[in-house]
Amino acid sequence: MADDDDLGEQFLQANSNVDYMASHLADCLRNCMRAVAATEPSSATYKAVQDFDMLLKLLVRSKGIRFGELFDKAIAELRPERAEPTGEGSAYRYYEHTILTAAETGLQLLVESSCADNAAKGRTSSRRSDFLSAIKSIDEAHKGVVIEAQVRWPGPAPAPTKPRKPRKS
Repeated sequence: MADDDDLGEQFLQANSNVDYMASHLADCLRNCMRAVAATEPSSATYKAVQDFDMLLKLLVRSKGIRFGELFDKAIAELRPERAEPTGEGSAYRYYEHTILTAAETGLQLLVESSCADNAAKGRTSSRRSDFLSAIKSIDEAHKGVVIEAQVRWPGPAPAPTKPRKPRKS
């Protein structure tokens, strides 16, 4: 049992660096967001607690970790990468871009709606308008995808096929 404790301690010592801790902080934040969005948040909450517990164990063993750097790296890990919506197939990349933008504005709306101060209540109205506009942009971008597909592959769309029933053996 003592060997297991030593291995656990060695693992914590070896991984008490800003990159590893930022990854656990990002996972904790992801699981908190999943819990907020879930109808049954207990699983995501449990995972967030586990990530936070590990982060605390690592922080105790860390030396010279700047919280600003830790949070910057965790937030950067949470941001999705986006392809530049230009060039061949740009309509689809733009469509993906509008979906992520709507998700971000939706998150802003959710955060401001959860605040109790009057300033946040004022921002909520603006965030709601931004979110609804972003959702409309998704529809417009989808139309661009359809048009690009029609130009690329002219002609009638193939007729839908019925799924075949499996043969009995």
